[in-house]
Amino acid sequence: MASELVFNGILLLFTIYCFVIIGDLPDGTSTDTLTASMYPRIIIGLLIVLFVSNMINIYKNKKEGETFKIDFSIEKIVKNKMFIGSVLLLIYTFALDYTGFIISSLVFFGAYSYLLGERRVKILILSSLGSVIAIYILFDSLLGIMLPRGTGIFRNFALFIESLI
Repeated sequence: MASELVFNGILLLFTIYCFVIIGDLPDGTSTDTLTASMYPRIIIGLLIVLFVSNMINIYKNKKEGETFKIDFSIEKIVKNKMFIGSVLLLIYTFALDYTGFIISSLVFFGAYSYLLGERRVKILILSSLGSVIAIYILFDSLLGIMLPRGTGIFRNFALFIESLI
């Protein structure tokens, strides 16, 4: 319970930081009643309210006689699926520029599905492939947003796949 409070507190501080930083966004034209920095501030403001209410609920739901003691164990943290998923996401973020969207997303979606419990290789491959194709079509074809192609041989591979689509 104490670790939940600490985690929510860290997220609360980060969202407050984001709320302040977003005020530096340029407002663009003033024809709208809400400026460009207002939309993210509204959403982050709601997040701040939700984090505070979650922290209050955690504290209120404390069992009688329970103390707030943080059980900090590196072994528990490293074995936690959320931590492993965060590391996978970090690796994916760095690999995206070098290997491109197609390759890095196939590997990431497969690894994350495996982390979440899917062990059937056929399902892992088909779901990863389907997800990458769906996201690629959505961004490239429907929204007109180019996804990273990577460098070197990965770029050539991405261009080859794009020529097929």
